[in-house]
Amino acid sequence: MTDTRAFFDDAVAAQRAGRHDDARAGYESVLAAEPFHVLARYNLGVLEFQQGAYAEAAEAFRCALAQAPERADVRVALARVCQRLGDNDEARRQFERALDIDPNLRSARQNLAVLLIESNQLDEAEKTIAPALNETPNDGTFLALKARCLTRQDKLDDGIAAWREAVAAAPENVTHRIELAHALRRRGDRDEALAITEKCAADAPDNVNALNAFALMLGEARRDEEAADLYRRALKLQPGNQHLIQNLARHYDSMSRYSESIPLWRTRVQAAPNDPMSHFCLANALTGLRNFEEAIEVYEEALKIDPNHMPSLINMATALSNKGRIQDAIDAYEKVLRARPNFAEVRSNYGNILKDIGLAEESVDHYRRAFALNPKFLPARNNLLMAIHYMPDIAPREVFEEHVRAGIEIAGSKAIPAAPKRDRDPARRLKVGYVSPDYRVHPVGYFIEPLLRGHDRDAVETFGYHCSGRPDSATERIKALFDHWCEARRLDDDALDERIRKDEIDILVDLTGHTANNRLAVFARRPAPVQVTYLGYPDTTGIPAIGYRLTDAWADPPGESDDFATEQLIRLPHGFLSYRPPADSPDVGPLPAASAGHATFVSFNNLSKTHPRVLATWAEILTKAPSSRLRLKSRMFRDDRTRERFFDTFAGHGIDRERIDLIDSVPSVTEHLDQYNATDIALDTFPYNGATTTCEALWMGVPVVTVAGHSHVARVGVSLLNAIGITETIADDRDEYVRIAVELANDVERLAALRAKIRPAMQAAPCHDPKTFARDVEAAYRGMWERFCEAGN
Repeated sequence: MTDTRAFFDDAVAAQRAGRHDDARAGYESVLAAEPFHVLARYNLGVLEFQQGAYAEAAEAFRCALAQAPERADVRVALARVCQRLGDNDEARRQFERALDIDPNLRSARQNLAVLLIESNQLDEAEKTIAPALNETPNDGTFLALKARCLTRQDKLDDGIAAWREAVAAAPENVTHRIELAHALRRRGDRDEALAITEKCAADAPDNVNALNAFALMLGEARRDEEAADLYRRALKLQPGNQHLIQNLARHYDSMSRYSESIPLWRTRVQAAPNDPMSHFCLANALTGLRNFEEAIEVYEEALKIDPNHMPSLINMATALSNKGRIQDAIDAYEKVLRARPNFAEVRSNYGNILKDIGLAEESVDHYRRAFALNPKFLPARNNLLMAIHYMPDIAPREVFEEHVRAGIEIAGSKAIPAAPKRDRDPARRLKVGYVSPDYRVHPVGYFIEPLLRGHDRDAVETFGYHCSGRPDSATERIKALFDHWCEARRLDDDALDERIRKDEIDILVDLTGHTANNRLAVFARRPAPVQVTYLGYPDTTGIPAIGYRLTDAWADPPGESDDFATEQLIRLPHGFLSYRPPADSPDVGPLPAASAGHATFVSFNNLSKTHPRVLATWAEILTKAPSSRLRLKSRMFRDDRTRERFFDTFAGHGIDRERIDLIDSVPSVTEHLDQYNATDIALDTFPYNGATTTCEALWMGVPVVTVAGHSHVARVGVSLLNAIGITETIADDRDEYVRIAVELANDVERLAALRAKIRPAMQAAPCHDPKTFARDVEAAYRGMWERFCEAGN
């Protein structure tokens, strides 16, 4: 017996000193001599647990219990091993048996409560916690468990009160203070949450959890660089901390700094090669850098791990579409929809790809269904409102009513909020704010730039609210044209509303309408006394608080269009668009038809505008001008099946594929413009006309044949041609459209004369002079402001 005691004491000393092999040998010697030595068996189980040998630890604890079934502490130890082995049911049984033996055993009650909370058995968790708090109401540990239980149930007020009690009971416990901050953040008390985590980080500068929490709060407060610095500081303390690596990567993603997030996501993938979410996040960052090819490969890796990982399948479909693999993208979306037919977001995305390849009417059906499935999914509504403009037979009244419904849904009612107070001096300098996600290589970027360049800074002070995380080569150039710039993408509606009011904007201009990343919900609150919509969307917003829409008399004839807008239409005298060609535009080349012996028609409009009736009309033109050719350009033509569908459509109208050139998009605007030098006549789409494409064709001396429709989208061509004084290619109906196109194809001299005069006509047009155009817009703004001032007198 004396030797056994010595072996046991030596084993305990070795275990405390970290000499695990000596400890194990000592306990085994004890058990060889005394097989029923409960404490040796228990200590051996603890040793195995510390070494990660959970099955061996469980066996040791069970042997100890076989000899001493009333040892509650051994049951707690076994329960903890069962948790590690994934057997939570057995763990719960052992914790509960331990409490039956000793109701005051703190470790059993605490661990059982944690297990129940983590398994979301919250009612049971509360019952487990209650006796401890009845016995010791100020026990910080059990107060924290109670708080965690309440916040898990979204009982935030009660949970926060409990967290405050836990913090008061143990103010030195940084974890409890961090949890309180997270609960406050969830309730929307972000300032207090930020202050608490800042204090935690100051009190415990080497506590990575405190640094991580403070960084998270800083990121949400848009203090991006400070947050990134904190994450990096925490990672210096724990370089391999995967949670920190993941959080910093996500923070970089939120800042669109994908080149910095990608190495971190690669680290996550290496650390967790069987985690589809790590692959998914890496692929998303690669997509952010437009590295679609590698992104697709990484999404495929995620799907090898989990073939039903829907996020990867969905985002891969988008990447496939961007890569031009249209049919593969369609297959991916259809696979998701077979599994989840009521997935509104995917159905809307599926509608997008159908629209992008010219199947707008089919896309509308999917948008309507997506919106019916989830009326809160705003992109589906936005997509629907845009897509109905492509449909040839929809009545203007129906389009208007759809927009009115959308506007009321966004605003919540037809009531117009009261205007914020301003100095109602009709002649003072005005603060004008422009809100858009499209300050980039985008039609809005093209058309807003001349206005910003032409603004009279003595008359207006300009504010740019940038609502996108996709800056590009044009963004910095556009930013420099504003007097003030606000990165508004990460400002929620409350914060952006507050920022606009703080800036004391007089006239707030929406440049987005019902397109992606719009901020119409902010406009509905009326943060500025005068609100205008312009440029980014071809129709009314339906928002009662937006009082005006800028247009012109050609695009929206007086008496015809006013009943289909909730805003008052303000018609600019020289046209509603001002085009600024790139500085490195190619010269207008010689007329190709003069040497080729045939005319080449062209349309570089989005395929979404080329519904079957447009293609049939173009086929009729080609039939009546039998030697002519047609050139279409789209990235969608990278996809063989899309190309074949277009060839088959023309073949159905008797047009050989040899007469149709389907070409891919090109990387630069200069190359794009130069392609017009290989064409003679541009064919506008209808009812949805081109805007940027029409300006580009005209700038390159290519006459544009358009047909005057009965809505704004169907009269943009009429506006652009009237603005430069060349109206001979405007048709009143489809038949005249065909006749004008065919006559031009057969008249080389007339084509040559038009080619020579179009660019000079654009250069001389008032609307294409930035200062003249800006004076027109400023006069419109001044009139709106004067009406506001008069209304207050």
